[in-house]
Amino acid sequence: MVINIPEEVYTMKAKRSIIKSNAEIYKQAPRRLKKEILNDLQKTLHLHRKYLITILNKTGEVYYIPLRVLNWLVTQL
Repeated sequence: MVINIPEEVYTMKAKRSIIKSNAEIYKQAPRRLKKEILNDLQKTLHLHRKYLITILNKTGEVYYIPLRVLNWLVTQL
């Protein structure tokens, strides 16, 4: 195993923190190591491989929210 995580049932919040902690390692890893990381995360977290790839690659990105949408969200609270 490339990642060191105890096996148990995780909440989505715990899964996201595990993914976040492995995202930088995944982004900088060579192809062979990426395969191993994906295999370990897939086995541990029970998530689909393509979903894991997407989440690992997009972790840390800042998304643009249009101002009118942001104003609408604030008024809904």
